[in-house]
Amino acid sequence: MPLKIVLFGPESTGKTTLCMQLAEHFDTKWLPEYARIYLEHKWNTGNISDEICPESDLKPIVEGQLKQEKNIESNSKFVFLDTNPLETLVYAKYYFGKTYPWLEKIVQQHNYDFYLLTDISVAWQPDILRDRPKNRTEIFDLFLKELQSRQLPFGIVSGIENERFINALALINKQFGNI
Repeated sequence: MPLKIVLFGPESTGKTTLCMQLAEHFDTKWLPEYARIYLEHKWNTGNISDEICPESDLKPIVEGQLKQEKNIESNSKFVFLDTNPLETLVYAKYYFGKTYPWLEKIVQQHNYDFYLLTDISVAWQPDILRDRPKNRTEIFDLFLKELQSRQLPFGIVSGIENERFINALALINKQFGNI
């Protein structure tokens, strides 16, 4: 089984770009963020409400993400995931102000080998699904506290452009030995 590395953090922090770069570098696969696929489909079919992601979307998003994870195969040492159920949990707490026992249970049942927490050092890139450009520090802190409170292995990826990729590689090398 390949080691699962999760790109984790607030919106518009370069997770997808970094995920693709790392997968290419390690000649492996990566999983896109299922929430984005799901919500963009809703947007494109006119099924978006006033809320970008209402509570009723949480279960289908988590189920879709886990289905993708279950179906990925790789002969490489790593596989890179552009989010996981823990990210959904952080956002659910932030947007809806409560916890969900079913989501907490899923988070506890699924293990990941390393988290790359993407900081807010990159410029905000607006799109149809992003809505909190002024809350980036607050949201970043929530992601950081979640990793710390669960004592999960992680490193913080900072910098801009190619610096982020170089810093991510250094964190992976530090965690798993020179590769």
